[in-house]
Amino acid sequence: MIELIPYFTAFSLIFAFIATCISISNLLRWKKIEPDTMKARIFLNKSFIDNNFKLTLVIVIIAGGLVSLHSLLEYFELVGLNFKGFYIFYYGLLPVVTGTLMLMAYIWYKLLNVKSKQI
Repeated sequence: MIELIPYFTAFSLIFAFIATCISISNLLRWKKIEPDTMKARIFLNKSFIDNNFKLTLVIVIIAGGLVSLHSLLEYFELVGLNFKGFYIFYYGLLPVVTGTLMLMAYIWYKLLNVKSKQI
């Protein structure tokens, strides 16, 4: 199982790269949108708010868990225990966190690139 760690790391890097590209696109778009238009889009889009809240919660919980797990792994190494089972779990969560961040950036991308509907 430990041989999967390079693949988890590669997926994490790919997801992080995609999320960075989407985030840069979002930033450029954000600067061009009028503040009142943005407020209306966010206020009128309940699914965006729900999804953003859920994804933020997932990231905070998993990232907090990763920090705790990392501290536990460091402790095991300091006391001389070899606990390889945690490493696969630890590195397995990295693509989940970066994938969730990528999904969050994409949801913002969709919101920022909504075309005004003709009435």
